[in-house]
Amino acid sequence: MSLKERFLLFIKGLFMGLADIVPGVSGGTMALITGIYERFIEAIESINPLDEKKIDLEFLIPVGLGVFMAFFVASYGITFLLQNYESSVYAFFFGLIFSSSFVLYKNKAEVNWRGLVLAAAGVLISYAVASLEYFQFGHTSPIIFATGFLAICAMMLPGISGSLVVLMLGQYEYMLGSLKNLVVEDIGLFVLGGVFSLLGFSRVINYFLKNHKEDTLSFMIGLMLGALAVPVERIVPGPAPLSNLKIVLSGFLGLFIVLYMYVNLGEGIVSVNN
Repeated sequence: MSLKERFLLFIKGLFMGLADIVPGVSGGTMALITGIYERFIEAIESINPLDEKKIDLEFLIPVGLGVFMAFFVASYGITFLLQNYESSVYAFFFGLIFSSSFVLYKNKAEVNWRGLVLAAAGVLISYAVASLEYFQFGHTSPIIFATGFLAICAMMLPGISGSLVVLMLGQYEYMLGSLKNLVVEDIGLFVLGGVFSLLGFSRVINYFLKNHKEDTLSFMIGLMLGALAVPVERIVPGPAPLSNLKIVLSGFLGLFIVLYMYVNLGEGIVSVNN
């Protein structure tokens, strides 16, 4: 793998990490959009401490570095952006998710009634998760571990936001604070829960992708569409025309990025069917 290819994987990891830290947006969706979803799942499944030769380090290292760098950088900047430009941020992700879900469906090998039913089921499940009330469980070690486990499960599914799960469990601001202040115990527990999730849940997803790919993609498209409920709720029209123009332009920027990858780069979301 060339240095350029590694750098592109790093950038895609950055997109995944940035998406995961925004409540309502999924890193799995970004993996689909950038065309690395299947390899991402397979690479995670390849992790085996007893057989290092099978581990896809060539892929995991640049993507992992991008994800973790996004987490640490965004833990400082995302609060500012959401406080000052929340509607524009969510409009941007709405454009990304909306356009990518339809392009992905357009490039499926089969479009049939079963796929439509599975897509509808995905919409309902994703919307239901996004509509759940938030809970407060405190910040004990078992809760932080469980939060990491559930958040990474969600991260691997397009349309279900890992950060939204963290928010629902009442740990979002607490974990952002732990990242900013480098609280090793909290970060370690969260990461440990995530590792257990990665090693187990990735195998479930990979099984369905290998044995029921068309149906799985249909369901994932539904998850992505259902998740649009979150950005729609957060996009609030401003009092001035200029503020509304920023929101509209942010949404179209998200649309443009997906269409550019699809038309000009020959990669991105279309590559999940290769």
